[in-house]
Amino acid sequence: MQSPPPPPPPSGGMMPPPPPSGGMMPPPPPPMGGYQPVPGYAPAANYGGFWIRVVARLVDGLIIGVPFAILFLIVAGATAPTAPRRRLLEASSSSFT
Repeated sequence: MQSPPPPPPPSGGMMPPPPPSGGMMPPPPPPMGGYQPVPGYAPAANYGGFWIRVVARLVDGLIIGVPFAILFLIVAGATAPTAPRRRLLEASSSSFT
């Protein structure tokens, strides 16, 4: 009597690897067939006109410019007046003596 033939391998022709010894199962294989792009061309890009781009540029400038201007004024106000104020105090104190 003959033994039955071994079962056929899964689709793809390779046997799956054995599970790892850590107890976790490997992730499932990707579906067969892969990505099938839709035939045809991609739709044309719909760019904005001149004036909508000008307005967008102005809005972007405000969004970026206002916080940077505030930050600049804070830093400039904290550092710049020290030297002129010192000279002004020295000049005013020497004029009274």
